[in-house]
Amino acid sequence: MAGKAALKLNDHWSGTGKWLLRELREFSPGTAAEWLAAPGNPDAILDYGRRLLARHGGPLFEGYHAKGDMP
Repeated sequence: MAGKAALKLNDHWSGTGKWLLRELREFSPGTAAEWLAAPGNPDAILDYGRRLLARHGGPLFEGYHAKGDMP
């Protein structure tokens, strides 16, 4: 999921299976290396996700405010 997010956040086509890694490597070898290091390691997965979101403005809920009626 995080590998696809990295590609989609950068308007890059995301493959499935072995094509996902190929597309990540084509897009950014560094991002591909981060993604490959994360599986099976919960801390590495969280770090990867945080870095990915930070490059795109951070998580939506951080400082997000929608105007309108709230219960």
